[in-house]
Amino acid sequence: MEFYDYCQQQAKTCPQFDYWAATGPGGSGVLSLPAPGIFQMYLDAWTDLAMWFHAMDHTNYARWIPVHMQDMVTLPTGHPEIATEFKVGNFTIQKTS
Repeated sequence: MEFYDYCQQQAKTCPQFDYWAATGPGGSGVLSLPAPGIFQMYLDAWTDLAMWFHAMDHTNYARWIPVHMQDMVTLPTGHPEIATEFKVGNFTIQKTS
């Protein structure tokens, strides 16, 4: 089952999934976490989450996620070879088979 389908199925029975599906940007919000190979979606998901860290008073996340995002946005100019690898999907790891 694809992640999106799973989230939609869970939204029918779980209030938390339903809430995130309804309140996130574009209707899918936080539940639209990226699949490997979609680096821009990764950046967009963190951008959408950043405001919630402020709202929920998670000070360290609120402080350091923008720093991480700035590092990721400037990656193509500072380290173009790493940016190229990230864009083809080599920015995640799989811990289990």
